[in-house]
Amino acid sequence: MADDIFIHHAEMSLVGGEPHYVVAVQEGELYGDDIPEGAVALTCHLLPADIFESRAAEYGIDPETPGGWDDILHIVFAPVQDSRTISEQLADPDHLYNAPTTEHARKAKLLQVRKAMGARKLRGVLGVSEHRLLINEATRIEESDAEDPIEFIKRTAPMSHEHIRVKQEYVRRTRITSKARRLGLDPNRAYTPEELEQHEKRRAMKKEPQRESADKLAIRLLGAPMDDVRGDRLPPRFGSPSKYL
Repeated sequence: MADDIFIHHAEMSLVGGEPHYVVAVQEGELYGDDIPEGAVALTCHLLPADIFESRAAEYGIDPETPGGWDDILHIVFAPVQDSRTISEQLADPDHLYNAPTTEHARKAKLLQVRKAMGARKLRGVLGVSEHRLLINEATRIEESDAEDPIEFIKRTAPMSHEHIRVKQEYVRRTRITSKARRLGLDPNRAYTPEELEQHEKRRAMKKEPQRESADKLAIRLLGAPMDDVRGDRLPPRFGSPSKYL
């Protein structure tokens, strides 16, 4: 259990005039000869208050379904290590704006999360924690105190169906714009998904023109599939025989 990821404390604070979560997360152990007793390796997560709502909207996760909140929390807190540049990540075919569907993107993201977590669990630590983090000039609104920090986040996080609908529409439009750009089209023009699909098919055909099958060619030229052509006699022809046959 020592390798689990522990959330020690969470608070909602005004940072730069906007509500944020300030979360103290233990993701590993401290090593060395001069480590004070009880000291833990903490990481500060400074998160916009609506980040959980945004991830739910982006990946089509309903927090009210079994496991919904677990998926959202893991997407936010899992220590995913990605050495790729931003450009390389944006070019990933599994990226939210590139994947064929949001369901495909969600499955790819959760697979990435599972690999990062391994056998570890995400756990909230009950009780008033000594491990708190303070952001300069932040104004505390509410804190987890003795409550499980994970339950505190679930209870206080903004999560409205109306806002989720707006964010999902934004994702839908951005996905269309991104696809138009990948196809070499004007990203500022409005396209329907059907129009983009037709453009994609035409582009694929230009790259790899589709040939008719050998059987269809045989039927068109010989009157029957090759397996049905027997003997050395040629079938009767209309007109003059080609000098190339």
